Amino acid sequence: MKEELAAMRKEKGLSQQELAEAVGVSRQAVSRWETGQSAPSTENLVALCTIYGVSLDALLGEPNAAANGRAEPPPAAPPKTGRLPYIAVLVAAVVLTAIVTAWLTRPRGKAERVIAMEKMEMDENYSVSEEHFTIVW
Repeated sequence: MKEELAAMRKEKGLSQQELAEAVGVSRQAVSRWETGQSAPSTENLVALCTIYGVSLDALLGEPNAAANGRAEPPPAAPPKTGRLPYIAVLVAAVVLTAIVTAWLTRPRGKAERVIAMEKMEMDENYSVSEEHFTIVW
């Protein structure tokens, strides 16, 4: 398999670094695959088949592979996703909620001035009506 990996990469005109970036691994990982020190995972094998446009049999160097090793490539592997998109959506929802809450609770119109009771100035004798009662401060 290691010979096929190196030969197909060179046939596509890719460097180990370019292939590593396309698959999502390090350049050292590609080097270890091509020297036989390790083997690609199943997910990486699927990605390599897609990049090279060959069947898995051809990639693995199976003697019964299609002529010239070319066959329909397998379906592309789904992109790797982590929790980052979910965290980004959660942060956006919290920020949006804070903005809407601030907007809805903002003072509307002219704000009334609040004056402490001690600082209020009033007449000494204030009455509503002489008939009813008199308030003395």
